[in-house]
Amino acid sequence: MASMLMDVTRMQAGVGISITPQAGDLHELVGMLVDEARSKGGDRAFEHQQVGDGRGEFDDDRIAQVVTNLLDNATKYSPLGSTVSVVTRGSPSTLEVEVRNPGQIDPDLLPRVFEPFTQGAPGTNISKFSAGLGLYVVRQLTEAHGGRIEVRSSREAGTTFRVTLPRHWQNGEDRPAPLEPQPLH
Repeated sequence: MASMLMDVTRMQAGVGISITPQAGDLHELVGMLVDEARSKGGDRAFEHQQVGDGRGEFDDDRIAQVVTNLLDNATKYSPLGSTVSVVTRGSPSTLEVEVRNPGQIDPDLLPRVFEPFTQGAPGTNISKFSAGLGLYVVRQLTEAHGGRIEVRSSREAGTTFRVTLPRHWQNGEDRPAPLEPQPLH
């Protein structure tokens, strides 16, 4: 929590977030995080599917922060006994992580879900101490990588967060603007 608050302070001061990209495999990183979520026990099942080549350049600590937060939220806001599905995907130019759960985000909250201090309605598995900063930090870390995050949520389909990152890191002014949003399928 202290680390997250320091990141938020840096973001709001306009200092930015430190990103240290290195070669890595998104499939392996996310697989370890899903295994860790699974090992915490609890009453949720976790599935992980890998598609394509997961190798690329990213800050593995920061992407682990992104994925861990999405997994924690999926656990908190999904029904007891449900399954959290994770898909990592590599295409020629991008890497993606999708985290799905059968819970629904309140439609009134959906447009603000990435704003700081925004929280969903309390449920059976919600921590009493949550500052509502997790998804704000997720978006900032994703964009610092030159990527984007999208969310889709409905009662019928549940909730899907999709993070899309450029496969190869570009430094400084050479780094592209965040990727343009694509519709979730």
